Amino acid sequence: MRTNADFPIADRNRFVKEASEILFKMVKPANWHTESLAGDNDFGLDLQVQVSSATGVQHAFYVQLKGTEHPDITADKSALRYSLKRSTLNYYASIPQEVMLVVCIVALDSSGALNIAGSQVHWEWMADILKQRRGSAFGLDLSEIKTTTVHIPVRQVISRDLDVSARLETRIKQLRFAASLENIFASSNTALDIDPLTALTQWAEAMHTKREHFVALVLGNDDSSTNDVPPKAVEIRALIRAGQTSAAKTILEKLGPDGLGTSEINRAIWLNLCGRVAMQHRRPQDALQLFQAAYETNQCEENLLSLVETKFLKAIDENRLTEVPALKDSLKLVKTDDGFALLVRILVLLKHYQEAESCIERISPPRQMVSKLILLASQAQWNMIIELALQVSHDRAIPENDQIAIQLLAARAAWSKALEALPATALADETPLSGPVGIKHETVKIAWQFALACLDGLRASGWPLNIELLAPIVCAAAGVIGLQQVAIAILSEAGDARPEYQELHYYIELLAISVGDSATALKSNLRQNPEGETLVRRTGIFFQLGRYTDSAQCALEVAKLSSATNQNVGMALAMGYASARKISRFEIADLLNSRIKIDPKGTEFLAFADFAFVSVDQPKSEASLDALRSGLQSVPDSWFLAANLYTNLNLEVPSQATEAVHFVVV
Repeated sequence: MRTNADFPIADRNRFVKEASEILFKMVKPANWHTESLAGDNDFGLDLQVQVSSATGVQHAFYVQLKGTEHPDITADKSALRYSLKRSTLNYYASIPQEVMLVVCIVALDSSGALNIAGSQVHWEWMADILKQRRGSAFGLDLSEIKTTTVHIPVRQVISRDLDVSARLETRIKQLRFAASLENIFASSNTALDIDPLTALTQWAEAMHTKREHFVALVLGNDDSSTNDVPPKAVEIRALIRAGQTSAAKTILEKLGPDGLGTSEINRAIWLNLCGRVAMQHRRPQDALQLFQAAYETNQCEENLLSLVETKFLKAIDENRLTEVPALKDSLKLVKTDDGFALLVRILVLLKHYQEAESCIERISPPRQMVSKLILLASQAQWNMIIELALQVSHDRAIPENDQIAIQLLAARAAWSKALEALPATALADETPLSGPVGIKHETVKIAWQFALACLDGLRASGWPLNIELLAPIVCAAAGVIGLQQVAIAILSEAGDARPEYQELHYYIELLAISVGDSATALKSNLRQNPEGETLVRRTGIFFQLGRYTDSAQCALEVAKLSSATNQNVGMALAMGYASARKISRFEIADLLNSRIKIDPKGTEFLAFADFAFVSVDQPKSEASLDALRSGLQSVPDSWFLAANLYTNLNLEVPSQATEAVHFVVV
């Protein structure tokens, strides 16, 4: 067969490109007049579109046209995924005109001809994509990232009746408004002593810093103008909401109890803000005292809700559920959405489902969904939760914080759905990180997609406490579908921002251990309280990193913890014992040796210690394997030693391969 063509070949990509251009022109509105910009200077703009109306041509925008036969669609079928260069996105963020990203899904026959009936054209404004990705339509990304994946809603289909004139008119009004502001600053130049554009930029930055205060001022409901909510308190609330908890704490400490004002209301606001900071820093007892003092100072609903929610969470954590009915009674006079939402959570815990349903009806419609999902979760209605979460995933009427909570609840529901058909024995404590046999992988992928969406929201919110509720789902789902490195990268970002979140660091450590990333595992382990299993794992991590002195010292701490024995403690002591021998700290080695012998399985752990000691210099050598073989001769039924021997056998060595077959047969 000949491998070289005698004439040029039109490849499939060319057919797709031409079909996309034809398809777009066929489905676009008649009043869109297009002009091609293709050529040597194509930097991400393929077409210019001028829009005509009864009064003439008033608007124009650009189109970036893409085509594909094989679209990448999200798990919930709501959006197409498409990869764009970071530099191209920066270009879109730097020009004043609107740019529409158009993705044509083309169906071609074997000859490359377009099948119009089987094709479709989807679109999204690049400004909206930039807002979602960067927080601003004009935000620049100066990182080292080469490409970014963007989402185009499946529901947005280009058709003959698509009208974008209102969008384009809004863009013109925005530009005119900016020009008017610049003129205002220009007329005040003598007072400003700076150029108008610089003044306008500084003003915009100041508005962003005090965003909540500014919006309240524009809407005419600026509480900060009264004694109830001082302007400084509005700023501190914004810092806490944005995850800048340490900055908020510093300001509150400098202000002191009377820094917001000497009235009882202002002192209560200061106490409440301090309580919020304490909660973010994982100090619930301090938060409880602060919220109690705030409520005693000013018995308003906001202070009541902070106090009751903290008591509610502590009652759950400490298994003191007999205290919950009293908390329900304390909320009988609430009047706000937040009050009703907290009451629903309490009613659900008490299994007062009908009362919870009635309470949900008292919440304003855009705020009801989170409470509905909480009620459904208590009844294990996983499919309904997933379905509702998908329905409202793009509902802009729902507040951003509620959307994050919805994604979190959906991720947990999808994970529970993936496990529900498994027998109880498959969910034992020793379940591998890769998931139990029989888990529903497709449902795990749905949990992962919801988790990623939730992580995006939590990142934008400064990694609040809910990251600890999501972390186990991220860890488990990533282990099942093999995306541990992706999960580690995202959770580590949260961990660096929140070093005090113990549960978060536990799951980062588990993920890192599963992929052999001992450095990341140690970083997260050291952020956890030095007790129990944390020290046990730390001993092993130090050993893996070759930090034998630290491993031996940590093993001594493990030996002091308790007289109780278990396999993990035994392994930690064995690695500490091997470390002490490695660095010739024989006094430590003797102490650990004595402690190991107390364990009923001491013989096994001493054999493992010999294996670990030899493996440092001779990994998978016959000498290291002999240590395990010797232990098995003494304890023939030790699955622990057998498992370590089996995993360290070299199947390319005939004798060791035969030995491995023996283990499988047995």
